[in-house]
Formats: sequence, structure tokens, C-alpha cells
Amino acid sequence: MSSDQGIETGTEVEVRNRFTGEWSVGFEVMGRSNGVVRVRRLRDGAIIPAAFREEEVRVCATATESS
Repeated sequence: MSSDQGIETGTEVEVRNRFTGEWSVGFEVMGRSNGVVRVRRLRDGAIIPAAFREEEVRVCATATESS
């Protein structure tokens, strides 16, 4: 089971940095399809051209704390 089960469009997420392996904050899910997640950067609204696998995306820790 992936860590992002149930993540909906508009949810604030962290994405796995492919260079360092660390989690990067400040993204929002734009859509999901066939195991691929598309995100945009919150600070400037830029759509990230790279597609992320579901295991490379997780709900932002600060988003879950404020719920």
C-alpha cells in the first residue's frame, strides 16, 4: 500500500527529492492517474513537469497536524 492512499486533488503534499532522497515541502496535488501524481509548487503556482510515482508523494506533515 502506498503512503498517499486517498490523497485528493488540492491536498498539500511533500515530494521525494530524486537527488538527495529527502522530502521537499510546498507542493499541491493537481491530479492522479495510473500510479502517477502531478503536482504544482505552492509558492509560485508553477506546474512541475516531472511526474511522481505514488510512493514519491505523501501528505504534508503540517497539513495533517492542522486538521
